[in-house]
Amino acid sequence: MKRSSPFNPIVRNRFGYVMILVAMLLPLLIGMVGLTIDGGLLLAAHERAQNLADATARSVANALKNGTPHDSLQSWGETVAFELNSLPVDTELSRGQQVVVHHPPVSGPFVGDPAHVEVLLSHPLDTTFIHVPGNVARHHSLTARAVAGFRAIPQAAGVVVLNPAGNPGLSVSGTNSKLLVDASVIVFTNRRGENEYGATVGQIFSGQASIVMGGSGSTLLAESIYVSGGVDDDANYQAPNVGELHAGTNDPVNDPYHDAPATPLPIPTTANGVVNRQLGTVSISTGTTNNLVAPNSYDPLTGVTTLNPGIYRRITINGGNVVFAPGIYVLQNNSGGGNIMSITGGTVTGNGVMFYNTGSTWDPVTGGDDQTDLTSSSQTPPVGQQTRFGGITFNGPNVNLTPINVGSNSPMSVFQDMVIYQRRINTESININNGASFPGGIAGRIYSKWGSLAVSGNGTYNFSIVVGSMSSNGNAAITVRDRIPLTTQIYPVRLVE
Repeated sequence: MKRSSPFNPIVRNRFGYVMILVAMLLPLLIGMVGLTIDGGLLLAAHERAQNLADATARSVANALKNGTPHDSLQSWGETVAFELNSLPVDTELSRGQQVVVHHPPVSGPFVGDPAHVEVLLSHPLDTTFIHVPGNVARHHSLTARAVAGFRAIPQAAGVVVLNPAGNPGLSVSGTNSKLLVDASVIVFTNRRGENEYGATVGQIFSGQASIVMGGSGSTLLAESIYVSGGVDDDANYQAPNVGELHAGTNDPVNDPYHDAPATPLPIPTTANGVVNRQLGTVSISTGTTNNLVAPNSYDPLTGVTTLNPGIYRRITINGGNVVFAPGIYVLQNNSGGGNIMSITGGTVTGNGVMFYNTGSTWDPVTGGDDQTDLTSSSQTPPVGQQTRFGGITFNGPNVNLTPINVGSNSPMSVFQDMVIYQRRINTESININNGASFPGGIAGRIYSKWGSLAVSGNGTYNFSIVVGSMSSNGNAAITVRDRIPLTTQIYPVRLVE
């Protein structure tokens, strides 16, 4: 029986044709591979070039805003691109050709604007496959352009946080904690975090971001947020809760009660409403009232203790029914430490009152050492100062306080709407816990330049805030409808092209 050969000569001959076909199509196949691989690399490099141009433009605009002279902007742009953002060096271009800074811009809608800068940037890329067919160059320079600048924005602020090193500056955390601001929130804390583009900003690398949020149901609502440093996650600060986020503005601290062009908030003295009488240390609990000095009084028929404006060494209320008459209450701590004012029980009411929390060197007629706070340019409290201070704690649902409310002819009108005023260099805390629901509770303005404000527990509050740092925890709900009239000037750097 004749067997057929397993090797068909026709099939054997096809091997030659396939090899010829592969040889003919090889350049095309390499080109297709190159288009896939190198095309992806080109797209990625182009995106990176634009990101580097954007970052460089924002950084140069920040430097311009902070006073860097025109002649230094080019070198700073090169430093930002190459050293800080690792732009690859293009061996066919000089540094000044690869990164070009125009101040002011020479093209686009911001031509000639001295508050803006234009950055032109080239990103090198050598392809691996596309150039093989012979009609595409191996070396590429991908170009990108960005324009950034700043402008002054007058703000009606509801919350202002002043401590550049706050850790964090502002915290809204805990179940159902809410900070609802019918104005802007301005945080001058400059810790590292994210800006509205997700990029890293901030000059203090340790610790938390300048603004942090956490906890189920926590909410931060504001028309706009301006923060010198960064936030914990830019996704937490977007519409509809936040109209605009401007993070990494790097603005210098601007205290609306101290640095505004108008007269700073003065030191309370006898000239603007302080009653110069020493009323000592008061301790009140249910059925017990100690150390009352006239005109303070206790009515045994009604059970009401009435306190009057003056100078107190300490006020402690653990129970009973207490009424603060309208006026200024100076809390002057001579021993230091602890709380100079503590309300942890009872029913407490005060309409038209302001508490000025100061230290041992205050003087009722001259203002004493407190007056130096108005002229000091220091951004931090003096180290090692000997003045003694105490903190403030309000804890309970039956504390009802409203701020100074007088006509323009009254000497106390300079403190209009202020309920708590803490001496500027006093770093002690103000703690408000488990307060009442608004209306009621504590209303007015709270000012503590270097102190911290902590609001926690149940309660709905209505006050505007200028403090060193602030936290809202638990079920606290703070609604800020009041707009501070001494508005700050913010200069956010924006990427405009």
